[in-house]
Amino acid sequence: PLSGPAAGDPQSVEVIVTQPAPVYFTSLFMGAPPPITARAVAKAVVSDACIWSLHPSAEGAFRASGAADVDLDCGVVINSDHDQAALLQEGSSCVSATSVSVHGGYTGSCVSPEPEVFTPNYGDPLSYLTPPTYGATCNYPNPFIVDSAMAAAYGGGPVPLGPGVYCDGIVIEANQEAVFAPGLYVLKTGQFRIAGNAEVSNTENASGGVTFYLTGTGTDYATLEFESGAIITLTPTTTGPLANVLFYQDPNAPASTACSKSKTSPKCSRFAGGVTMDLTGILYFPNQHVEMTGGSSTDEIEILLVASTVAFTGNSYLNADYAQSLLPEQHYARFVE
Repeated sequence: PLSGPAAGDPQSVEVIVTQPAPVYFTSLFMGAPPPITARAVAKAVVSDACIWSLHPSAEGAFRASGAADVDLDCGVVINSDHDQAALLQEGSSCVSATSVSVHGGYTGSCVSPEPEVFTPNYGDPLSYLTPPTYGATCNYPNPFIVDSAMAAAYGGGPVPLGPGVYCDGIVIEANQEAVFAPGLYVLKTGQFRIAGNAEVSNTENASGGVTFYLTGTGTDYATLEFESGAIITLTPTTTGPLANVLFYQDPNAPASTACSKSKTSPKCSRFAGGVTMDLTGILYFPNQHVEMTGGSSTDEIEILLVASTVAFTGNSYLNADYAQSLLPEQHYARFVE
């Protein structure tokens, strides 16, 4: 730009369009048609978005409903081109963010700031990730269930879990405590379910904490189910190709845009109301739906959530700085003048 607040800024672009005005009958009295000029300035800014919805066309690709109070100290990017409701805010819910970029349009009366609509499709900020390699042998061929009997074998708990291939999921039953050792956990089908009042955490080493890879076959791919009352504190691996990734769902998982309990239908991952979550890291579900059904306005989780579609029906607070630190090269365009 040659003038204005962004003058000389190499991250900004100024466009000036001038054309002569149609004069019709006034040409009898004017020597030349007057020019009409319009000017706009756009700036490439580093994305502070901590929630990305990747679905290209879904209605309600980002949805807030019921009495949800979604307080995001970070931005939202929605890639759906649905022209009326790529972002859908309904009921008595409200969404507050630092920025809201929607490839299509939006429906709602309680979204702040005003969404920027019909913006570019910014793609998948984590498309560089590749699934991890792991052994073909099931270290745990049956559902691994932490129950009172297992806890008794460890003196009442907590029950330690180690990295490996869990071929039918992991279940932490109500009122049990489990601690994950650092490393890669492959859940091949089944669920990673943490029941109400269970307590889950991990230890760390020089490589950081834990990464959970959710994979499977056919229509049965592992998903998450964190139930009300659970206390969950998890930190990610910090080195290697999956650095900062806490949950990574196989991109081949069947597509879904809603939750289903059916064993033969595509499912979603759900974080239920009342969960006390202290999560850090990337939550990557590129082909499936993620639902946050409740929470507390005091919950603070430092995550980057990238999913096909996202729905909130309960309170959430997300931190901005963490997402920005993970995507320093991810820019998007914003009109500034």
